Amino acid sequence: VVEDLVNPYSGLRVGIGWVRERFSWGGTEPQKGIVDWQQYDASADAYAKAGVRVYQIFHDSPGWTRGDSKTTKNPADLREVYTFTKRVAEHFKGRVNAWEVWNEPDLMWQEQTRHSGAHYVAVLKTAWEAAKAADPKCTVLGLSHAGYMEWLERAGQLGAKDYFDIATIHSYAAPSGYSAAIKQRRDMLARYGMGDKPLWINELGATAY
Repeated sequence: VVEDLVNPYSGLRVGIGWVRERFSWGGTEPQKGIVDWQQYDASADAYAKAGVRVYQIFHDSPGWTRGDSKTTKNPADLREVYTFTKRVAEHFKGRVNAWEVWNEPDLMWQEQTRHSGAHYVAVLKTAWEAAKAADPKCTVLGLSHAGYMEWLERAGQLGAKDYFDIATIHSYAAPSGYSAAIKQRRDMLARYGMGDKPLWINELGATAY
């Protein structure tokens, strides 16, 4: 897929400037301190060579971050979040342009902890500090929002505004609903001092039948 995308006769000719990828913390560090970058080095090198900018999402964590055998999604110790984020941002500096802290955390934390955004904001703040320490020029995307407005309100109340560069939202409504969805998010962001943040729709779709 990478080779097809960055082929001089395909990817850039059709205007593909950014690629959104998913990075697995659990897959690259299944044991604490033992890191295998797997396929991520090869793809980052290929994209960089072709001039395609990359932003990575990470939204899992190794089981050892919570003392169990499963890949979990909410590490218990924020120091592990800092160590991981700083390591990965340093390793891919110059090849990965942006990092998104968790994918659709409003769904995940709504189901797992009922903290209404409190745990996510703590993780976001920690990851921001680590990423910027490793690569001050990198972009941090946050509030990757799937639809729970109560969760988004809580994140705003808890001071998320200073810990991301770009807000992201997802919509699987009909395209005719995009304007209303964007306005709803923009109004909320403005209420909590985040009205000047760029807003990306970075995941979308609609029923085709």
